[in-house]
Amino acid sequence: MPAAVTMYERRGILPVTYNFSLGVQRDVGHGMIADVKYVATLSRHLAGPRTINALPFGARFLPQNQDPTNPGFPLPDNLIRPLPGWGNISITERRNSSNYNSLQATLTRQFSKELQFGVAYTYSKSMDYGSDDRGFTSGLMSIPNFLPQSRNYGKSSFDQTHILVANWQYNVPSWKRGFVGAFTKDWQLSGVYSAASGYPQSIFFGRPHGLSWRRGCGTSEPKM
Repeated sequence: MPAAVTMYERRGILPVTYNFSLGVQRDVGHGMIADVKYVATLSRHLAGPRTINALPFGARFLPQNQDPTNPGFPLPDNLIRPLPGWGNISITERRNSSNYNSLQATLTRQFSKELQFGVAYTYSKSMDYGSDDRGFTSGLMSIPNFLPQSRNYGKSSFDQTHILVANWQYNVPSWKRGFVGAFTKDWQLSGVYSAASGYPQSIFFGRPHGLSWRRGCGTSEPKM
């Protein structure tokens, strides 16, 4: 049986990450300070696999790839691959990248008149080819009819467009006399609120349950 092969790019390109930001701060009065900044992270030469011996789209349907001893079925995949005599060939190359851009704003009120609070909001977008250490990419441009690598560029699996976090602390004024004063002395009300948009969701397509698909002929037969 032809063996599967895993290879690595010979060129020793090191991954690079750039971080930069630009912001302004301003005292807006009433003990409050506003901070608005642009923050970005760009990564280049990230590792990602590319399959170079997969079957082209529709290869199992071509007449020349049909099994003459079993009509309606194609030959085994390893007999009709672009590089005969080999199974899957995966090469890891440093051709991927990722980009993170965000607008980050905070509003903070210093403790004054029994109250302090802070609000932080982030509007961001993270894009990459794969969100793990070695993100999977199609990269099958050497095989006809495969989608180019750019089609796999999209939002990161951890991307959240909107993130809002607020915190506050309020010292409750106490009565100076009597039981109520003793009960409310040194009380504080505090809390934290957070809200964020969801993560991107993948879309999957599968055959209906209860159907058995005949490989290579494009028809289906219900199971009895």
